[in-house]
Amino acid sequence: MGITKLKELLQTIPDPNQAPNHLAHAESIKTANQELLSFADIALREENFEEKVSKVLENNGNRTTSIIAPTAIGSDARGEKGVSSPFELVVYANRLSTDTIRLPEVSQEISDQLPKNGAPLVMFDSAELKILTQPLMPHIGDQKQLWPGRVLDSVALGSDNHDVIDASRRVLAWEVRAEEIGKKLLEKLKERIRSYRQISETGKQKAKGEEIVHFDLDRGEAYLDADKNRGSIGASSFKQSLLRFV
Repeated sequence: MGITKLKELLQTIPDPNQAPNHLAHAESIKTANQELLSFADIALREENFEEKVSKVLENNGNRTTSIIAPTAIGSDARGEKGVSSPFELVVYANRLSTDTIRLPEVSQEISDQLPKNGAPLVMFDSAELKILTQPLMPHIGDQKQLWPGRVLDSVALGSDNHDVIDASRRVLAWEVRAEEIGKKLLEKLKERIRSYRQISETGKQKAKGEEIVHFDLDRGEAYLDADKNRGSIGASSFKQSLLRFV
């Protein structure tokens, strides 16, 4: 995986201030993201990432042949992400022969197998392992957080095991209809809608007792706080405001 090629690709994206309009700039971002997806797919195949994941699972007690399907998710998969930010992956396994695998620890082991191309341009960030025989929506780091979009918005990377990805969406549909998880998801959705509406109308957000200002229409200003954007107080500047889509 060549760092030079990656740098050349990023340099093809025009300065937004030089683009003829915002639609042209958005299209250039999407085109670059599609090329990055292809680049990432090749990198994972060249590094035999699928085989390395199988080895990690075997070392953690799996004694069956699991079908592995690494995927790009969310804005990475939709072609909307910042092109210099690294990919976050979800790695699906159709089944395991053991139910004692600790997903956070094994996910970290899998993340350690991701190709490295070094700073300042890092191609991959982390990988989260999900097993199709277990709930898919809960986030690995916080089981109270439900993320259906991490399953819905996904494209294969580094393998051709599309059947596993299709199966993940069928599992998601079952979870949404299930009483316990489906009820939690509906509650979270209502909570998010209230939060988004407040931010859209006021430009402000409350998180852990602190007020975050996303934008001020009277002053014609938008704000980005790098520390808060990293989630130090549980909020992402821009992420929940309408400015993300401008």
